[in-house]
Amino acid sequence: MSKNRSKGIVVSAFVLLLFSAGLNVLQAQRIRNLLEFKSPSPVLGTRASTIEGFSQAGYKRELVLAGDTPTLLYYFSERCGWCERNWENLRAVSSGANGRYRVVLLTKDRNISNYLTTRGLHGIETIEGIGEGTMRSLGLGATPHTIVVSRDAVITHEWRGAYTARIARQLEGLLGIELPGVSPATR
Repeated sequence: MSKNRSKGIVVSAFVLLLFSAGLNVLQAQRIRNLLEFKSPSPVLGTRASTIEGFSQAGYKRELVLAGDTPTLLYYFSERCGWCERNWENLRAVSSGANGRYRVVLLTKDRNISNYLTTRGLHGIETIEGIGEGTMRSLGLGATPHTIVVSRDAVITHEWRGAYTARIARQLEGLLGIELPGVSPATR
């Protein structure tokens, strides 16, 4: 092998090494930004008067939160693995309501009737296709996210993530029900 060719290979390898190192630095920065990202959070004690979106039938819908009973909002996504693991808990929350509180599922997704039916959630009130304004006003970001709104539309509690033992205990105490726990991962 000629000296020039060997030198060219070394230079090429060095350039590739620098390029790779640069990509690693960029990727590390992106990961750091993701870890430091904090979803906007509703300020406990603030008002959350209405939610705009669509009914499952596709009609524009405005949900007024002030009313006779407190409202438990559960924000989810069809692609959320933690939401999948939490559906049994949501069914328990919904069946334990007995008129003491209202349960409403919220999602940015549209046309989700089949999704909800296959998970045994078809009877729970749902607002789909919620917009950025609603997401900002409720501090919604990552799914799942549970928010409790009082009768006078004031945010009183919130939890992010699946109903781990800590969250389940808090919800059970607040709602006066027993939760089955987070389902095992199926994926």
